[in-house]
Amino acid sequence: MPLKHKLGVLSLTLIILREGRRWKPFELADKARKSRQLITRWETKEEPSWESLVELTVVVMGYDLEEVLGVVYALSRAMGVLPRVPASPIAVSEEDLRDIRRVSGPLGRAATDSQEDLLIRALRAEKVREARKEAEELCKTLLRSTEKMRRLYIEQSRSYQTWQVAVRLSEVSEEAAGRSARMAVELAELAQRVAELIQGEEKWRARVMGFCLAFVANAWRVAGDLEKAEEIFLRALELWSQGEEGDPERILPVWRMLDREASLRRELRLFHEALRLHGEARIAAPREVWGRI
Repeated sequence: MPLKHKLGVLSLTLIILREGRRWKPFELADKARKSRQLITRWETKEEPSWESLVELTVVVMGYDLEEVLGVVYALSRAMGVLPRVPASPIAVSEEDLRDIRRVSGPLGRAATDSQEDLLIRALRAEKVREARKEAEELCKTLLRSTEKMRRLYIEQSRSYQTWQVAVRLSEVSEEAAGRSARMAVELAELAQRVAELIQGEEKWRARVMGFCLAFVANAWRVAGDLEKAEEIFLRALELWSQGEEGDPERILPVWRMLDREASLRRELRLFHEALRLHGEARIAAPREVWGRI
């Protein structure tokens, strides 16, 4: 039924978002515990307040506030409800304003998308830091246990079957290498077993397994079996490369792989390759770890 009056932006926003949920006006009224006459009035005769619109769209219909703001903004632009241009002795023509707004709309959306992307990356980085702290505590429990109990924890407890535990065990294996090659091998192979048990997308699992295998190769290098170390590392590189798309945020440090490969090349007396890889690792690593490369 055609409307015989000009609806405001907030009324139209309410209608559009309600229709987006495929709800009838009476369904919205019932879910919001408001009278059906009130919802009809807001959609046909008078605008709801901003607070009422947010209550209906965000709280009742479950939209994000940003989605509501996006609809309000788009309707405001379409209906010519544009920001007032401040008075100035320097005149700005209507044509100038149209050109500015034609450019500013996409720029504003691009800026919003860019800011959202930055915030998502920051949140993920914080989650990674928290996960690594948790893994460190779990690995301390493992190190206080017997070898048999360590295996039992890994095989039966889901809390240990995570990428962060696999990575931390790999690092602990490297730390143990200077004291005991046998311990380094045990911990690195335990990390590899964790990598096999983790849940998630196949490419991500391949990336983690490649990372852990590099430390298994490192442990065998320390144990003096260079042939076995080289064979394992080739498999590590294969898995690492296969899983590259599974690690778009570069959660697993590339410099670690480069540094482990450089150490193996050095033991194989391929000094030119070792120096090149150490250099690449230094470029990829944060400054605070340069001393470890």
